[in-house]
Amino acid sequence: MNGTSTNKKKLTFGIMLNGDSLFMWQARCVSELLSYGHTCNLLIINDDKSHERSFKDKLSGYFTKKGLYRLYLRFFFKPLAKKKISVNSVFTKLPETIKCTTQKKGYSEYFKGNDIDFIKNKNLDFILRFGFNIIRGEILSSAKYGVWSFHHDDEQKYRGGPPGFWEIYNDDPVTGSILQRLTEKLDGGIILKKGFYKTVSHSYQGQIDNLYFKTSRWPSLVCKDIMNDNAGYLTNTPSKTTAPVFKDPSNTETIKFLFKIFFNKINFHYNDLFRPEEWNVAIKRGKDIYWLPKPERGSFYADPFAFYTDNRLHILFENYNYSKQKGNISEIIYNANGFGLIKPVLEKEHHLSYPFIFEVENEIYCIPESVATNSINLYKYDRLNQELKFEQTLIKDFPGIDSTLIFYNNKWWLFTTRKGDSNTDLYIFHSDKFNGKYRQHHANPVKMDIRNSRPGGTPYIENGILYRPAQNSSSTYGQNIVINKITELTENKFSEIPVKEIKPGILNKYRKGLHTYTKTETLEIIDGKRYKFNFSNFKNKLSEKLHKG
Repeated sequence: MNGTSTNKKKLTFGIMLNGDSLFMWQARCVSELLSYGHTCNLLIINDDKSHERSFKDKLSGYFTKKGLYRLYLRFFFKPLAKKKISVNSVFTKLPETIKCTTQKKGYSEYFKGNDIDFIKNKNLDFILRFGFNIIRGEILSSAKYGVWSFHHDDEQKYRGGPPGFWEIYNDDPVTGSILQRLTEKLDGGIILKKGFYKTVSHSYQGQIDNLYFKTSRWPSLVCKDIMNDNAGYLTNTPSKTTAPVFKDPSNTETIKFLFKIFFNKINFHYNDLFRPEEWNVAIKRGKDIYWLPKPERGSFYADPFAFYTDNRLHILFENYNYSKQKGNISEIIYNANGFGLIKPVLEKEHHLSYPFIFEVENEIYCIPESVATNSINLYKYDRLNQELKFEQTLIKDFPGIDSTLIFYNNKWWLFTTRKGDSNTDLYIFHSDKFNGKYRQHHANPVKMDIRNSRPGGTPYIENGILYRPAQNSSSTYGQNIVINKITELTENKFSEIPVKEIKPGILNKYRKGLHTYTKTETLEIIDGKRYKFNFSNFKNKLSEKLHKG
């Protein structure tokens, strides 16, 4: 993968801990930093034993108004992210260690002066808070870029905790997370990274693993921004929130939560087996909608893109077959006489989808999704034979999904996501030529938001402003399209704001989802979703579940 590099000095950091172990997600966080050459020079260990509870206290805690939740955590809640790992196994050579006891003032903890002096003398760039509680005072400025701490909820909706719990309880489809630079104000840190992920409503363990592992790389992303002089947000105005403060659930709330998990799990598996997606493609002219011929049994059509030749509209789309468990790229031509025949224009042994179309000097090019090749590839449309022919690989060693290209401000910009985080993490590459060498945006991934990151159609320019269709998959995959207005796009910076939603309610038969949007001067080309049982999907999904079991 063509990326960016820097020769700037790597960063040094410290870690605050409550003991001699890390949770697995924290270990991954530290390992990620070490893999990029940053150095941990100090472990700051909480030496206060007063927080340790006796066996009697622990036992009595199970017979309180919140005892059921504590029993659940103790005996049934086993996420991989919270598995403990020895600090010794993370480092080849253990960093210097300082043991600290703090002074308590209310709910806050203050470090002693001699400990602060010791920490300051290590000249750390930042400190990761994986231990202690609410810390205030001079410790917050004892490292160049402060103390960084995670909050695995959207601070604008959920303060307190437990992390990721109340989203499931309240049927909230999206769970937020932040990495913040701590300030003196509780719940008023400076936001360094923020992301939004789909709530794993059928598994609290899955919810925690998803949140913690996906955010574990954020400190290394902030370090990359610092080294690229792209971290001005470190001195931003602290976050302000009036969100309610949540606490551990009562016994009644815990029972309700467990029943909710149980029924969500049944619903999840039922939908997986009996309600697969069936998509179709449509042309929309004003209020009139013209659907492609009905797909063959066990197949669907999705991801439409289009171009004109001789007053004929060519639509390229994904033609997916459940039995084969893969799609090809097919074409249909639309003119005054209606639709022609469907014809495959690109077929491989692996899955193909999202045939993004663009034109350069009267030649038609296509970038189909071919994630199995671990690359982003360019094809040229052969007008004579009506097929796509391979031209070159644009980006190697990158499993790009839904790659979308546009020429804007004298540069080609390629928006894409990647396998594993395809619905949340947006990446940008840029080049001076459409078929030239592509370089990574300095802030990749530039955005982490299941509500409007993943590309969902052809970008367009109106009055000099660039708009980008994106998929909203917060409640369900391909829920609807969000049109984002791009407010800043350079090699170092990116920002956009949602300005419009296109919902599938207009699509009558296929009104359960919409995830690709392309428009011409007179037409809109879209896809729509419904749910319909098919035996091939049932057989494949059942085999997967039995194999996992």
